[in-house]
Amino acid sequence: MAEQKEFTLEQKLLRLGQLSNISREIDNTQSPSERGHFYELATQTIAGPKRVMQNDVEVDNQGYIGLIRELTRSGPEYAQMNITGNIDNQVSEIEKEYNDKKTGVLEEITSSINGKLKDVKSKAEAAAVLQVYLSEFVKLKQDPTQADADEAENQNFKEQLGIPYAFDQIGSLAHYKDIALRSVLSDYLVQEGEGKSAKYTVDKEKIGKFTEDVKSGAMLYTRAKNIDEASKENAKRKK
Repeated sequence: MAEQKEFTLEQKLLRLGQLSNISREIDNTQSPSERGHFYELATQTIAGPKRVMQNDVEVDNQGYIGLIRELTRSGPEYAQMNITGNIDNQVSEIEKEYNDKKTGVLEEITSSINGKLKDVKSKAEAAAVLQVYLSEFVKLKQDPTQADADEAENQNFKEQLGIPYAFDQIGSLAHYKDIALRSVLSDYLVQEGEGKSAKYTVDKEKIGKFTEDVKSGAMLYTRAKNIDEASKENAKRKK
């Protein structure tokens, strides 16, 4: 077995958030090959890499080998029982430490979001930033239909051309859903100033509702850290 390590709260949250995301992806995929990929990621997250160093020698990680066998021995239901069971155990293990340091976790998340909001030029652009962070947490109360998208497209067509009637325009349902979700997300913004001088920050109190629960807090924390890391990598490539 691989040697057990002590992890910081940040590492524990990232591990929990990553595994929770993997579990969601397994639920969403019907492809056996994609599911197998996520089983491998789940195994690495829980047990560590396939090969580990032991006494300065690289050897098979028996925890990895045993777990991947368990996850693939039956259908996805059995695999998810093991994965969600591990998630529940992680939540129990870090809950007290998380609650003690929850304020700091929220500060890191809001700092990440506000860093991305710093240079936005409009409320619509600010809501699009929030969509990247909060798409798994903020949902529409009711999914719009194609008829809703068509109605919005007809209205937009009339306004663009200055005509009183339009009935045959076909709207993009995906685009309409994005617009509807961003309208909801705009309620999570705090605006200072008007017009071109307007500045936006995230409403910390509303974001705090997502960090009350350890699991959702870990998922949002992981999302923020991943976005920050991707931004750093993009900045390096541009140099």
